[in-house]
Parts: sequence; C-alpha cells; structure tokens
Amino acid sequence: AELTETERNTVETREAMARMYNRQAVRTETAGDWEGALKAHRAALELHPDFLDVEAPGPQDDGAEVRLQRLVDLMAKVPTDHPDSGLAALLSAAAGFTLVRITRSRRSEAEDLGQTEVRPKLESATTGPFPAPAHKLMAEFAFYELKDDELALNHAEAALKVTKDYVGALWIKAVTLSEGKLRPDLAVECYRQMLEITPNNSSVLLNLGDLY
Repeated sequence: AELTETERNTVETREAMARMYNRQAVRTETAGDWEGALKAHRAALELHPDFLDVEAPGPQDDGAEVRLQRLVDLMAKVPTDHPDSGLAALLSAAAGFTLVRITRSRRSEAEDLGQTEVRPKLESATTGPFPAPAHKLMAEFAFYELKDDELALNHAEAALKVTKDYVGALWIKAVTLSEGKLRPDLAVECYRQMLEITPNNSSVLLNLGDLY
C-alpha cells in the first residue's frame, strides 16, 4: 500500500527516503552515471537541505576522500547548459570544500584549493536551484577557512531565510556566535531552536550544556 500524505511527511519517513536517495547517489557516482547522481541528490535535497550528503563513502571506497574526489570529477562532466548544472556546481563545491577541510593539515595546499576552486563554486551555487545548502556551506567556509565571522553569519542567516528549520545552518550560526563572536548567550537560542526541530539531539544537548 502507498503511504498517505501524512505518513510521507513524518520526520522518520523523510529520513528513510533521504537515506535511500543518498545510497542511490553513491551507487550512481561509483558507476560514473552523472545524470543518475544528479537525480538522486536532487531527490534528497527536495526533501530538506539537511539531507545533502557528499561525504559518506561507498562500500568499496577507501575513505571519504575517494568518494569526494570522484564526485568532483564526475560533476565536471556535466555540461554547463544542462538544466541541473546549478546542482552540479553545488555538489562539486560541497565535495571540494569537504576535501579542503580534510586536507587542512596540509595547510598551504588546502588554502590554495579553497580560494581558487572551492570559493567561486560556493558563491556561484548560492544563486542556483538549492541556495539554502549553498549558503550553509559558504557560512562554514567563511568561518573555518576565511576566519570571517560576519560573512559566516550573513550566509547562515541567508540559508535560514530560505529554510527556517535548517539544523545545519543553525549549527554553524551557533558555532560562529559562541566561538567567533564570543556570544554564547546568542548561541544558546540557536541550540534551543535545534532542539525544537530535533528533540533529544545528543550533539545539540552536549554543546548547549557546554555553554552553561
């Protein structure tokens, strides 16, 4: 029997569907099927921007870096005039930024890659079909790579303006407020909003407890 509209809109159902789409994304990426990968990622993102997943490795991958680089290479094959070229730019930027963070120990290499390749892609993706995750990623890039708290907060707010229950955007906003701006009092409100969206979230509760 098909699910009712109410059943389809439950958090549990959406999370299960997102896991299915993200598994499809990994399979199609591994097969070199960029069209299938775009279709799977689009389906997950249309459920909610929190379901963007470019990092979880496939069963045959030797770590996240393998999948991330494969996704960057695969998205480079998408024609610029393709209807999903904006989504391809977002996925490439997301994977590229995650690679930068993984290679942060090789500082100069990560900085060069971030400024020359990742930042332009992220900025471009903010005007694409999925602006919320693009702004969230740009907020993370601004905070962790550029050390620019104001830019990070601006992009976090832009993401939340599109999707107000975006836990990922609330998280980077809270981190920026507490660690960058040294305003834990303002960060507390972000964590409280996250708990309203995901009650009993252990990571949120832990961070909230650290602020008291």
